[in-house]
Amino acid sequence: MAEETVTREQLYEQVWTTPLLRLAVQYGVSNVALGKTCRRLNIPTPGRGYWARLAAGEKLKRPPLPKAKGNEGWIRMVRDPEAKTTEPREKPPTIEVASSLATAHELVSRIATLLVKARVNEHEQLVVGGGVLTVTGATHKRALLLLDALFKELQKRGHRLELRGAEGGQVVLEVSVGEERVRLSMSECLDRRDHVLTPTEQARVAKGDNYRIPKYDYVPGGRLRIDVHDERLARGSWADTAKQRLERKLGHVVVSVEAVAEERKRRRAEEEQKRLEEELRRQREAEERARAKRQQRLAEYRELLTKDLRRMAIEWEKSRRIQEFLDAYEVAMPEERRTDVSRRWLESSRRYASQLDPLGRLEQVARDLELPDESLAKAIAELKGAVGAGTG
Repeated sequence: MAEETVTREQLYEQVWTTPLLRLAVQYGVSNVALGKTCRRLNIPTPGRGYWARLAAGEKLKRPPLPKAKGNEGWIRMVRDPEAKTTEPREKPPTIEVASSLATAHELVSRIATLLVKARVNEHEQLVVGGGVLTVTGATHKRALLLLDALFKELQKRGHRLELRGAEGGQVVLEVSVGEERVRLSMSECLDRRDHVLTPTEQARVAKGDNYRIPKYDYVPGGRLRIDVHDERLARGSWADTAKQRLERKLGHVVVSVEAVAEERKRRRAEEEQKRLEEELRRQREAEERARAKRQQRLAEYRELLTKDLRRMAIEWEKSRRIQEFLDAYEVAMPEERRTDVSRRWLESSRRYASQLDPLGRLEQVARDLELPDESLAKAIAELKGAVGAGTG
């Protein structure tokens, strides 16, 4: 990956030639974050359905790039052109949708039960849990039939489905493909219509008060949509269109769920490999630091051995010269001076000379040049004491 400076004009060109999801993956950010960047730089982006309509052969015009809001005309981003979004690799299966819920999948029956006590949102839609299913009464049966067909196909392919969470709270629907969990949801699409002013709003507008009066209303349009929740998915939702109903697209949902799981498994394997490599690198660095520290302490130890050898040689020389002096003194001493005082002095001096002589402590002269770590610190401390005493 390489860091590059992107101008508004370049980013504008990129978002109109590459789907935002794919472009976000290349920049290593979420599509939400990239969308915010575009809004901050006043760069228009394609709306929902743009790429599908383009692929269908429609000739669409892109809006021109407006003037920048401020002085910022560029942004620094990290780009990886090699990055890929999750793409299904298998031909989608054909899935038949039943005409009744007589043999409905167990989870579909549970969702149907939850629908009875589901909350109603501002669009008069029933909302199950955290958005597992968001539909109106007019479309709920078809939605359950579609989910039933989808669940049975996923289960037939060996995948496990479950509703996670408290059934009175934020329930989510997850498909377990091996160890990977992929979240699904179904909703009824909203259509945008020009807002019709209420009598109260008309009175406000007549007084020049337009505050918080909406320009559009969003109402359920009867079209159903299934979302596979993964930001790296090249296409994460399938919905009814004028040319093709959702019943014909269930197979695409299945292979996309499997593609997401496969990609997550691959990424997890890569992350685990990176973790192991990082752990090995740290282990090697720790071993290298330990080796360097040992070499440093061994060098200090051997330097102390050299100083101690010099100390012992000096003390041996002192001892030998004192002994020679005492021998000469005793020979030169007249008989009348050989008293108890002189005898005791000679004995004490010879003991001092003997104690000074390192050859009287042969077990302390030769030392091991290679000591284990647990003995090295103690040996260094002892040598420092001996060398220091000798110096003094």
